[in-house]
Order: sequence, then C-alpha cells, then structure tokens
Amino acid sequence: MNNDDFKEVPDNIQDNNEETTNNIDNTNDNKANDYEDVCYICRRPESVAGKMIHIQPNLCICSDCMQKTFDSMSNGNFGNLGNLGNISNMDFGNMPNISMINLSDLTGGVPNSQKIKKKKPKEKKAVRLPIIVFLAFLLCLTVGQVNLSKYTDTLVIDRGYSTATLGHYVFITGLLGFFANLFLIPVLKKAKNLRHERLLLLFVFVSAILILITYNVPGDLLVMLYTSNLAYAMIKTMITPLEQAHLAKNTNDSNRGTVMGLRQSVISIGNVIGPLVG
Repeated sequence: MNNDDFKEVPDNIQDNNEETTNNIDNTNDNKANDYEDVCYICRRPESVAGKMIHIQPNLCICSDCMQKTFDSMSNGNFGNLGNLGNISNMDFGNMPNISMINLSDLTGGVPNSQKIKKKKPKEKKAVRLPIIVFLAFLLCLTVGQVNLSKYTDTLVIDRGYSTATLGHYVFITGLLGFFANLFLIPVLKKAKNLRHERLLLLFVFVSAILILITYNVPGDLLVMLYTSNLAYAMIKTMITPLEQAHLAKNTNDSNRGTVMGLRQSVISIGNVIGPLVG
C-alpha cells in the first residue's frame, strides 16, 4: 500500500462537503417551517390550540394539555411526588394524557403527514397605472352623467313642460333601466370571449353621439327624449357592469378590494363634483 493512499483531503473539498450539509439542513428546516406545530398529546394544530411549548426541537405541547397535566399533578394523581429525584417513584399511568403515549416515541415528534401546512400570507400588490387612469376616466364619466341628468331636468322645465311630464319621462327611463338589468346585462355576463374594454368604449362613443342628437338636432324635445335619449339611458345602464367587469378582470385577490373601494369613492366624488362644475 502506497503513501499516496493516505493523502490528506484538500481543504476546499472539506469546505464543499460542509456547505452541502448546511444546505441540506437549511432545506429541511424550511420544509419543517411550512407546517404548523401540532400538540403531541391532543393533536391540535397551533392555529387552533394557540402557541405551543417546545420540549424538544420536534416535540411540542399546547398550553391547555400542559396546564391539565400540572393540575392533575397538584391534585395528587401522579403518584409519589415527594422524591422527584427518583423517577422510578413516579406513576406515569395515573398522569392524564400521558398513559396513552409510548415514551420511547417522544423523540420522533409528530410526522408531517399529520400536520397542517401554514397558510402563506397574501402579498398585496400595488394598484397599477392603467387602473388609476381608468378610475380617472370613470370620474370624468360620472361627472358628465350627473351634469347631463341635471341639465335635462332644467331644460324640460324651461321649455314649458310640467313637472308631471318630467316625472313620466323619469319613470319610463327607470323602467327601461330595470328591463335592461333584467334581460340584457345577464346576456353580457354569459357571453364568452367578450372584450369588456372594447364594448365599454363603444358604448361610451355611441352614448356621446346619442347625446349630441338629442340636444342639438332641431325638433320636439319630448320626441328626442323618448327616442335617442332613452337609447342613451339604456346604454348607460349597461356601462356600469362593464366597467366593474373590467376592474375585476385586471386586478387580483390581493388588491381587488382596494380597487373596488377606490371605484366607489371615485363615483361618490363625481356625484358631488358634478353639480358644482355643471
């Protein structure tokens, strides 16, 4: 046997082995951290039983089981506690929740198959710039709709029509919106491969044309209100679910609630600003 057989292992090889061992240990620790601690006695996870008392790195007991154990020991149900130094005098059989445990298995802990994986906290993502631009567009749209509604009310009275005539028109508009919500909007929701953005822009464009026709084309105002303006009112009813669908489609679970809250705030602000700037 040659002396070359007993050469020392180079330091870099030893360091690589130690690094590999550390990486394996870190991986095992990360996998263990993915699971909730489980009480070894009652088998409740920490999400139910609360913070655990760690007896060993892989063995823990909940505070309830620990307290019951101490209470039983205080009541004298644990055998002879006068000489704690001699463990042979302790009667583990009378100790609650311990008689059913094989003490030789305490070092094994609870296997991962009996544990519950921890729920990872959802990361909140910031609201993207396109959503902010869309909310600004929605603010302008709301201001315009509020001003148009107020302008229509004023124009009908100025043209010499009675408030009853205006009331009838508002009633017909509301009735048309009800039927649009009842029949047309469910059809839009069931439509597959529907581009909400394009349809929303189309409805806004058509609404602008109908408004121009209603208030700029010569003719009887009531005729225009009950034709082109009613068509605008029906389209206006369908704009709301389309813009809601657009926001829901372009957000995720982490920021959808925030965006919908901003949407409602924008609409409220538009309803306040509309009469002020109109």
